[in-house]
Amino acid sequence: MSDDAPSAEERSGLFSRLWVRLVLAFGIVLLCAVLLPTLYVRRQSRIEFQQYATTSRAEIRQTIAGGLALAYLRDGGNWRSASANAATAAEYIGQRLIITDTSGTVVADTTGERLGQQFNGEGGWQATRIDDAALREITGRGGVGGGPGRPGGPPVVRPDANTTYGTLWVESANAAAAARDRTLLGRLQRVTFISTGLGLVAALLISLFLARRIGGPIEALTRAARRMGAGDLGQRVPEEGSAETVALARSFNAMAANLATAQDLRQQMVADVAHELRTPLANIRGYLEAIEDGVVAADEATLRTLREETAQLNGLIDDLQELAQAEAGTLHLDREPIAPAELVERAIAAARPRAAEGAITLIGTVAPDLPPVAADPQRIGQVLQNLLANALRHTPQGGRITVEARRTPAGTVALSVADTGIGIAPDDLPRIFERFYRADSSRARATGGSGLGLTITRRLVEAHGGRIDATSAVGQGSRFTFTLPVAEGAVNTRGLAPAAQPLSDRAGEPSRR
Repeated sequence: MSDDAPSAEERSGLFSRLWVRLVLAFGIVLLCAVLLPTLYVRRQSRIEFQQYATTSRAEIRQTIAGGLALAYLRDGGNWRSASANAATAAEYIGQRLIITDTSGTVVADTTGERLGQQFNGEGGWQATRIDDAALREITGRGGVGGGPGRPGGPPVVRPDANTTYGTLWVESANAAAAARDRTLLGRLQRVTFISTGLGLVAALLISLFLARRIGGPIEALTRAARRMGAGDLGQRVPEEGSAETVALARSFNAMAANLATAQDLRQQMVADVAHELRTPLANIRGYLEAIEDGVVAADEATLRTLREETAQLNGLIDDLQELAQAEAGTLHLDREPIAPAELVERAIAAARPRAAEGAITLIGTVAPDLPPVAADPQRIGQVLQNLLANALRHTPQGGRITVEARRTPAGTVALSVADTGIGIAPDDLPRIFERFYRADSSRARATGGSGLGLTITRRLVEAHGGRIDATSAVGQGSRFTFTLPVAEGAVNTRGLAPAAQPLSDRAGEPSRR
């Protein structure tokens, strides 16, 4: 079965998947953000429409009343055009109208049923006074003077007058008018629901897309992590999506690459340890078997060879133990303030005999006024000896090795070992601090060491709170530089000249301090 296929647990727990939960969360938010406002708008639109309809009908009745007052005055104070005006108004508003004079007598009825009768209103009828106030509403001016004016002429109304000429009665909205109102309101609400539904569907589709876009990389990362847990360290995930998922994918890929490298190094370490142990053990076994068989005599030369092989094994075991302590952070350090010049001088003194054998010049240079460093003299001496041993091993006769101490811009003290040897290839330079790594894989321990020296050196420097790096050019030489923190409350190194100067020159020659 493919690793990408969902497991039974995943299929049974669909709602536990991230993108599904994101879609549900988006859906709930959208329902709350869209549906609730829609219901509120529906309710308020009904109320507002009813208020609008009521206000509109009242304004229409007031306008009709003003028109009837204007017609009454233009007719010379009689209602001879009332029936025609009422019929026109009734056709406009679609409702039955009755007009009464000041005595309550019906002067116009759009159905003609109550014409000439007394009418004082009944249930379902709405009354509007036909007076000067209604007239002023449609004319926009008060007028001056008094009386109805001449027939056919413009009415004359005093500004402060409010004479009542009759009453306009409008029957309440009939079924047809109510149906029209309901139809209009229904259309408005239907448009609201349709637009809300379309917006909700579009929002859900966008939410689904976003949820898949967010959840997809996470699920891919989960599948890759599951396969990594099963031992497949070659897993990588695409670096796509949002900035956060891209950063997460990059971190995962970097972690996977580091784990793969660590696994390779671990496998290589096991092979290297086995190889390093196999050679001296095979030699010891061979000598012992030869002694038992009488082929080789157990003389001093044979015993010396066995001791050398045993010492080689002990050295490798000591290196491994020291490296394990350094990497576990359990390495004990006896820190004390010590002058960089003293560290340099000790290192040169220890390396001078071997340098003399190869006619190699040793130079120690210390910058002026360097403060003491907080370091374990034995461990830092070991660091310098490891670096000098490498430099002596790869520097030809007549070459030069320089041990230098100087102040860095960061305020720490940097010590470096530079040689004029064969140099390190650019492809090998990034890996020289890895355990058991040799730039020349064909070198034996006798010529190339165990491959642990630089690894231990780096761990010792890091245990002091410093860092180490290397630069090199093939055929020109290499430089290893490490930093150490300045001792608290340090004062300048005593016993130094005001300017940087060599502590020793040609190996075997006296110091020039």
